[in-house]
Order: sequence, then C-alpha cells, then structure tokens
Amino acid sequence: MVRQRIEIMEIADLDEVMQIERRLFSLPWRESDYRGELESQFSYNLVLRIDNAIVGYACMRVILDEASITTIGIDYPYQSLGFARQLMVHLLQYAEMKRALFCDLEVRVSNKRAISLYQSSGFNVIGLRKKYYPDNHEDALVMRKEFSENEEYNYTGR
Repeated sequence: MVRQRIEIMEIADLDEVMQIERRLFSLPWRESDYRGELESQFSYNLVLRIDNAIVGYACMRVILDEASITTIGIDYPYQSLGFARQLMVHLLQYAEMKRALFCDLEVRVSNKRAISLYQSSGFNVIGLRKKYYPDNHEDALVMRKEFSENEEYNYTGR
C-alpha cells in the first residue's frame, strides 16, 4: 500500500528537494536559498512524500497580512496526479490561518499547467513582469488570490 503524507520541510530533506529542483527548473534555487527559507520565521515549507521518498515540495512566506507562494515543485513521474493541488491547498489554508488578506505568486507565461492550477485555485492575473526570468528573459504573470472571511478549502481546492 502506498503511503502519502505532507510534512513540514526540514534541513535533512534538502538533498532530495535539491535533486528534484535541479530536474524541474532551468533556474533552480540554490541550497542556501532553501536553508534561508527554513530559518525564516515568515516561511512555511512543505514536502510531499510517497512512502518515504520526497516527490514534491512547496514554500510560502506570510508577512503581516500578505502571503506569497515562492515555489511548488512535483517530480516528473508524479505530475498531473493532483499532488500540486494538495500542496496548494495546504499553503492556502495556512495563509488563511495566519489571516492573510491575499496570496500572490509569479509564474512563467509558458507554464500553462501551473497557470491552470492557480486559476482553478482562485488566483487571477493582476500583472505582468516583463523579462522577469534571467535565464531566457521570459515574462512572468503576477497572480493573486484574495481571501474572504467565509471561504474554506478542502482537498479539491475549491
């Protein structure tokens, strides 16, 4: 039986997280970036495990009443199985628990699957950052989800 769980990211998880990070992103974070997130009082960092292997992760910052999703990554063999949505739901629930008024993120304009996930999770495009990504000068969409006091999340993300 496959066992899946979402846990708080720890320093001991960084080797696996970095392996996935390098596979997924043309401009990967450095290990020191993740260490900084793990040390920050404003960060909420998760890993998703199947059995004991990390197959995905997500990071968010919440400062005062503003939340920002900084990264979500699911290893290739596990994509399109709903795991990114599960991580997203955990992040959004945390932001609401911390009383954030909204949550922002940036996404490459070419990342259609991520944009679809974010839109189905209630995010709307609020801006465009021209030539945002230094590796290929691709634009980034700025997306925002505003929270209402009565909104609740379940694992469908709706």
